[in-house]
Amino acid sequence: MKKTNYLWLFLFLLIPIGGWAQSESLKIKTNNPDFKIKVKRCEAMDKTCTIDVLLSNVGDSDVTIALCGGFTGNSKAYDDEGNMYTDEKVLVSVGGGRLDCGNTPYTQLSPNVPVKARIQIEGVPEYAQTINLINLVVFCSEWNFSWDKPVKISNIPISREGDE
Repeated sequence: MKKTNYLWLFLFLLIPIGGWAQSESLKIKTNNPDFKIKVKRCEAMDKTCTIDVLLSNVGDSDVTIALCGGFTGNSKAYDDEGNMYTDEKVLVSVGGGRLDCGNTPYTQLSPNVPVKARIQIEGVPEYAQTINLINLVVFCSEWNFSWDKPVKISNIPISREGDE
């Protein structure tokens, strides 16, 4: 009888802990139904967090976009430990180009042709487990995007070397 009581006690304590440990699901708000972003991976090595994404135009016509880093574009990121990353700590690149804390070169986004992009956040502590929010500034005149309407990507789990 004691074994059964211990089992129930164990399950009673374990279930709420598991519920608290789960993070919210990934959310992406692009401010335009024709602009889609898919997070492919978020991996950290030392204090550098790299987020690879695919940018897609699901509309009918070509658009031209530029991603903006933290220095000139006001893009910001926040982790689950309450840290904010701005300025030269938020770097962006499109299509395999050079990472930059300023603006990327303008890139044509054709309908249904995904383009790789990278967001790199510097200085993320090794105990951070989630990027809670990225306010990513995207310039696109066709979609009326500018610095005051950032794309919001939230609840990105960070994987680290040795995680399983």
